[in-house]
Amino acid sequence: MITAVMPGSAMPSNPPIFYTTDEVAQILKIPVRLVRKLIREGHLNAVKVGREYRVTSDHLRQFVKEKSRK
Repeated sequence: MITAVMPGSAMPSNPPIFYTTDEVAQILKIPVRLVRKLIREGHLNAVKVGREYRVTSDHLRQFVKEKSRK
């Protein structure tokens, strides 16, 4: 889990929390390859940082909420 703060900005009250694809896989109890596939296909929002993806806690919550409605 990574917490981000933009340089030169004050510490926000709720800074975004970023999870790696490995962490998302552990949380959802699914393979990492499936997490990457969900990101590539646009089912799970993510930010690309270098060669890796990061998923915010908000995007993860939104994904779970949408899947639980079905």
